[in-house]
Parts: sequence; structure tokens; C-alpha cells
Amino acid sequence: MSSVTITPLHTISPARVEVIWEASSQNLCCTIEYPEKAPVGQGSTALRDFVDAKWPLPRPRRMIVGGEFSMVLDSEGRLHDFDIRTELTQRVLHPIAPCDADYMEPYIQASFDEGGDAECSPIEEALYDPAQGIVCLSWGAADRWCNIAPTLALGLAADGKLMKIQLSEFWPRVPKARS
Repeated sequence: MSSVTITPLHTISPARVEVIWEASSQNLCCTIEYPEKAPVGQGSTALRDFVDAKWPLPRPRRMIVGGEFSMVLDSEGRLHDFDIRTELTQRVLHPIAPCDADYMEPYIQASFDEGGDAECSPIEEALYDPAQGIVCLSWGAADRWCNIAPTLALGLAADGKLMKIQLSEFWPRVPKARS
């Protein structure tokens, strides 16, 4: 098993986050979409550079798995989506204080095999605060937080190791009982 470390790089715009809770299977799915980056400078006028920029070669898929948790990276090595099948334990949680609208893009490093897979430790706790609408997936204590989107933050250890994933404004729909 390898540790998952995050290199957070500043960005002007936050990512867009979509969260789905499948109550019947106790599955939480989260997809992250980052804003398009503006092209820098004029660039080359060579046909090869134009074609490479317009249709880049796909990078290999990268996936990190640990127990019932899985995480997929996009072609740039950023967190793209994560999925966990778990029963959420209810507990009072504290919201993450916003960092003056300072958003980050999380670039992830891990020891990937030839197939693009890495293994991490299973999540220690999956907590939910229904009063505040917070879900926190935890591997341990976090020393600092990085905001990815208004409703998504990552807690990191001092060495950049991923310790927590916290979603806010999350109130899963509970199916109504049939009479």
C-alpha cells in the first residue's frame, strides 16, 4: 500500500462538484470538473503543435483503491472522482472555514503499477452530520485544508499526505416509507 500525497496548486476558479448518494447500496459518488484553462501565449504555429494541442494523446487511466473506497484521476493527475460504499456514522462535525475564496487543484502522487492502479489504506471513518450537511471521509488527523470547490475540501498532513475528504451542503434524500 502506498500513501496518497497531494500537491495543491492555486487556481482562480473553483471546481464544480456533483455528489450522488445511493441509499439502497450505501454508496457515495462524487465527480469533480475543473474549469477549462485559458491558452498561455501565442504558442507555436507548427501544424504538429496545433494537432497535439487540439487532440492530445490520452494519458493512461490512474485509479487508487483502498477497501470500499476508490479514486480516479483525470489526464492531468487531478482528483476526478471518488466513490465509497459505506454506512455513514452520524456525528457532530465542524465546517471547514473558507480560505478567502482561495481554491486549489489537487494533483495526486502515488505508486502506480503498469496498469495505472495504486492501493491505499482503507478509510478509517466515514462520518455524517445531518444537521449541518457535512460528510467527512477520514484516514486520520489533518494539519491543513485545501478548498477544491465551495462544497469540497481536502485535509492534508504536514507532508502533503491525504488525510480527509470533506463534503458540505450534503443532505441525502431519504426514501419515503410506503403505506
